[in-house]
Amino acid sequence: MDGDRDAFDRLYRRWHVRLLRHAHRLTGHSEDARDVMQEVAMALVKNIHRLRDPDQFGPWAYTIVRNRSASFIQRVVRDRDLKRAAASEAQIEVEQTGEGRSDDLISLIATLPLADREVLSAYYVDGMSVAEIAACLALAPGTVKSRLHTARTHLKAAYDTQEGVTHE
Repeated sequence: MDGDRDAFDRLYRRWHVRLLRHAHRLTGHSEDARDVMQEVAMALVKNIHRLRDPDQFGPWAYTIVRNRSASFIQRVVRDRDLKRAAASEAQIEVEQTGEGRSDDLISLIATLPLADREVLSAYYVDGMSVAEIAACLALAPGTVKSRLHTARTHLKAAYDTQEGVTHE
């Protein structure tokens, strides 16, 4: 077993720089490429037993880098779009209430975890029902309700912290 691990370590070290360069070309940023390579390394370790021909390690690994890079880019784009949608909705709400705190609210929403931004945006910005969100995110409706509650709690806590409100 140690021999298998040593062999994998040598193989990975041999290919790492090339795979990292490939990830960098695909993502466009060195930090993003390193993040992708962490996912790639885990995928390689987890799936190495599926590789039948050791001579095909390079093409197989490049395919994994390509797929993980594409997934990473999709997440970044989705995250950016959700931030924009939430910011736009927050701007509309602020303008409707006449308050001049749009930058603060936009900043608060942007600080929330992705799962919070995702459900808040789907529910409030896109007007999706709990059932629709559940279908899109492959979650149970109860989980969506729970996440909405948690996201609202996080947003309120972030707002209270910013305003210096204490609950005693």
